[in-house]
Amino acid sequence: PGPAAPGPVAASPAKPAPTLDEAARRASERIRELERRRAAAVTPEAPAPGAALAERYEELLARPGTPEARKPEILLRLAELAYREEEAALREVYERGAEASVPPGSRYPRSIARFRNLVDAYPDSPQALTGFYNLGYLYAEAGEAARSAWAYEEVLRRDPTTPYADEIHMRLGEAAFDGGDVEGAIPHYQAVVGSGRPEYAEKALYKLGWCLFNLQDYGRAAASFARVMEQGRDPTDGLRRETLDVLAKTLLEWGGLDGLRAYLAERPGATAYAPALYRAVGDLYVDSSRYREAADTYAAGVEAAPAAAECLALERGIIQALVISRDLDGANERRESWGARYAPGSPWDGAHGAGPLGAERDALVEEGLRLAALYHHGRAQRGQGGLERALRLYGRYLEWFGDEAEAGYEMAYALGQALREGGRLREAAAQYARVARHPGRTSHREEASYRRIEVLATLHREDPGALEDLLGAQEEYGTLNPGSPAVPQVLFSAGELSFEAGQFPRARGLFQRVAREHGRHPLAPRALDRVARCFFREEVFDRAEEAARQALKAGLGPGEGAEAWRLVSYSVFKQGEVAQGQGKLGEANRHFLRLADEFPGEEAARIALYRAGENLQALGRDGDAAQVYDRLAKAYRGTPHAQQALVLSAEIFSSLGDWRQASRSLEELYRADPRSPGAPDALFRAARAAERGEDAEGAARLFEEFAGRFAGDPRVAEALVREGDQRLLRGRGLDAAARYRRAWDAPAGAEADPWRAKAALALGRLTLEAFQAVALRGDLEAALVQKEGLLEEALGYLTRAAGLPYADAFTEALLRTGLAFEHLKDALLGSERPAGLSEEEREEYDFLLEEKAFPLEARAVGYYQKGIDAARRAAVHTPWVERMFERLEALVPWAYQRTEEAAPAWTVPVPQEPPAGQPTGEGRP
Repeated sequence: PGPAAPGPVAASPAKPAPTLDEAARRASERIRELERRRAAAVTPEAPAPGAALAERYEELLARPGTPEARKPEILLRLAELAYREEEAALREVYERGAEASVPPGSRYPRSIARFRNLVDAYPDSPQALTGFYNLGYLYAEAGEAARSAWAYEEVLRRDPTTPYADEIHMRLGEAAFDGGDVEGAIPHYQAVVGSGRPEYAEKALYKLGWCLFNLQDYGRAAASFARVMEQGRDPTDGLRRETLDVLAKTLLEWGGLDGLRAYLAERPGATAYAPALYRAVGDLYVDSSRYREAADTYAAGVEAAPAAAECLALERGIIQALVISRDLDGANERRESWGARYAPGSPWDGAHGAGPLGAERDALVEEGLRLAALYHHGRAQRGQGGLERALRLYGRYLEWFGDEAEAGYEMAYALGQALREGGRLREAAAQYARVARHPGRTSHREEASYRRIEVLATLHREDPGALEDLLGAQEEYGTLNPGSPAVPQVLFSAGELSFEAGQFPRARGLFQRVAREHGRHPLAPRALDRVARCFFREEVFDRAEEAARQALKAGLGPGEGAEAWRLVSYSVFKQGEVAQGQGKLGEANRHFLRLADEFPGEEAARIALYRAGENLQALGRDGDAAQVYDRLAKAYRGTPHAQQALVLSAEIFSSLGDWRQASRSLEELYRADPRSPGAPDALFRAARAAERGEDAEGAARLFEEFAGRFAGDPRVAEALVREGDQRLLRGRGLDAAARYRRAWDAPAGAEADPWRAKAALALGRLTLEAFQAVALRGDLEAALVQKEGLLEEALGYLTRAAGLPYADAFTEALLRTGLAFEHLKDALLGSERPAGLSEEEREEYDFLLEEKAFPLEARAVGYYQKGIDAARRAAVHTPWVERMFERLEALVPWAYQRTEEAAPAWTVPVPQEPPAGQPTGEGRP
């Protein structure tokens, strides 16, 4: 764009030149002076406006006595009048909106004709210079570029120093440029630049740069544009913005980013607009879909001016380019860098942090850090690594932006998740606690509270010292989330943990909260039962009895109800014992006799009667004592007091879950009379209690003694199997295997056979472990012989187990047999190949292996099918049947593929007939 076209009369330049009005005025004055000098002449009338004035000038021009020297002035005046008339007419047309009806060539015909009369008739007159200038303008308005240029050039030729020279050169340059003569335009623009007039020089430099750009002379074009940029214009100025854009295009063609760097290196004065220039070049790369180069250019701009205001726009450009080019890693690495680049105390922050850009910076960095943290967290969750990076970004985000806003709160919760996934459980629990306790945000309160409990429960399994933290989290859950349906369960769980840790008052308080605050919850009766147990362990036996009765009234289930009923009896008994210990024998007897009356079937009733008799004797009430003893003798024949005391203690400890103490009581009962009829039962129960108390060594010892002393007892096989299990738990596999063999060799029978089957299965499992551990490496033949030998041994044991009529043992044996053949097939196919085989030998070797291996799969299929068919015929279902069916689905999908559909009961599916051409399970699949 060039300067606006002037009107027919240019503004007065520094060097005065007559305007049309002034020239006309002078001409009129000279004409009047001449008329006065000529006495014979008639004084003309004053010119009338419009057409009358033009007619007067025409008459004056045609008058024979008019001096020739005045005629150029008259012609100039007539041309000006014609221009005014045509200009007024055109204005009226424009105001009506009918400008399209006036083509450019018909706008100023009379004006052009008048000025041509002037310059053609008087080319050397002073008025001709004005005439040529105005013809240049009018020809340009009429669309006649060549004639306009001729007229302007005539002005310059006649007066090279004319004040209009810059404007004329500018117009000539514009005309040449618009006409496609770029080279012809250059001298004119250079002439304007050389004059140094600011109102034209900057625009001439701009257009000169365009000419050089079109001629692909990018270096000189950039230099021309640089001179425009260095004029000190306001950055919002239109010419400066346009120059910056075309300079960016020039540098893009001149070498892109390298050209831009070279340009800036040569021009220290370009520092002020360098960031904007980097941005403009980057935008051009984006427009041409060269996103990687765009990202590099934006990044170079940030590095070149890290404190520039444009850095935020450049950073957005980097992210846009990287995301479009699918470089998500690069985009998030860039976002990650913002925390340091723009943080408080950074150069950028010092320059702009306190101003309006500070808020924009905060929004950019907040989004960037958030997206980068979530991106790396997502990668870590997909198993692609980067969790530590995500944790670092979460921490930086929260340090900068906190968790007051919704986004910050979400990030705080996500940090807890990441810490948990990274195994940093204590930190995760602390973070979840912060989220749950947030004073202004609640969307993750319940979830964070529950996650905190989960991680602390995991931590507690590894470190019992975390119990207090876990209990605190569980108690706080109810405070933070009073309306959550999970509160009763959480409080109940906390109570159980406290009970197990021996913190009975604390446990009781938690159970009481469940019963009091959630009385309609299904856990409320159980909570009352636990309150009773706590009171019992605290030795507040009257309160224990009261709570147990409340639990029974609240509706405990059958099993727990029976336990609570026994606890009532124990509590009554213990109240009697306490009173007896205090010497309050009458009160003690009230409890003992109440127990015997209310719970005659309980073991404690016998001892209660015995002690009541003893107390009556001590009180001197021998008759009453005799009646109590008589009652005891009639009600509990053949039950010595000592034995019953031991039985009672064992029952109490068992009901409270103290299995080790129960085992000790039962062992003492056995040792009191090892030859009594009840001795085998006491010893066996002692071993079972030790087993339930996880006393593996004690259980193994007691089971071993039982099997040795009572070899004819039908429970010997069970004792040997249980002893073997305990020794296996202690890592003594050989000892365990010896016990399992003895169990298999035990006499058969209805009680022994299930345990003999379990013994055979255990031997099979141990042998299969050794079989699977043999690797087919090195001496393949020797390894294979060893592996097959172990397989045969294991199959012998499994066959024994399958030979007994027990569905669970039979189906497990068949499943493990099939799995063993599958393992052997896979081991053969994955065995080490001999070294030095040629390609043909290797192929033949692999083929032979496949011939040996794949029939094993068919054998596995056969065992699975046998198990499925047997289960179907017997209408039984075990987990082993389900696993056999899963293997058949994998190996023979065409026959055993199941569909999802509702069924009232499980039935073993009948395999489908194979499709044409499909194998039937025999031979290689």
